[in-house]
Amino acid sequence: MRKLPEFLHAIKSKVTLEEIHLGVWDLVELNGVKPKQPYAWRLQECSNVLNGTKRVYVLPHVINPSREQILAFWKEWVVEKGYEGLVITSNEQRFRVKPIRTLDCVIVGINKKQKLLNQEVTSVRIALMSPSGDFVEVGDLGMAYDRQLSKALFDLMKYKTQEEDKTIYVQPLVVCELEFTTTYPAQQAVLRFDGTRYVKAATVDFFSLREPIFKRFRQDKKAEPKDISTSQLFG
Repeated sequence: MRKLPEFLHAIKSKVTLEEIHLGVWDLVELNGVKPKQPYAWRLQECSNVLNGTKRVYVLPHVINPSREQILAFWKEWVVEKGYEGLVITSNEQRFRVKPIRTLDCVIVGINKKQKLLNQEVTSVRIALMSPSGDFVEVGDLGMAYDRQLSKALFDLMKYKTQEEDKTIYVQPLVVCELEFTTTYPAQQAVLRFDGTRYVKAATVDFFSLREPIFKRFRQDKKAEPKDISTSQLFG
């Protein structure tokens, strides 16, 4: 299935109706009644109803595929055509399968969620670095609850540079690796660090990360273009 944030971004960009396509992947109600027929039947019923339509259609799918067919399907629709992932239905149970990507980024701020209760950090602001040395924000990274980790991140308060309504900015000292499923278009701030504080230099069309998960600290890397480059999102 295609990415919802991309769809919302397209709508906000005032695209024409001819540019919007909708994919259907289940039949949840038929004449006011939830159908009890198997999933394959529901897909076929949707295909029958939508036969001949140009911009609304049943998403690509295979029924009772072999392992080889699943791998080929993944390659065609996820790897080559950029779909977000697969939805696998078995005995009416659904499982979402998505690719996982990794990224090295730097922590530039601590988000003031829950007012930093008990001196624990639950969310940080992260950024990459452009070839010119500017920091390009890519959103927030929520931290899975780990008391030791949360308190260790709170120590970054010692390196505070400035404070805004939602974020306390800190010196770009800590590089971490994260996992995420995909990106979606978003406007992001470009920050220039003069050694003591950040200055917002611009706002650019860039990306935000979907479902980012903290993986580990990278003590072997620094806030330098070669280690946390924006080019990581274009590979």
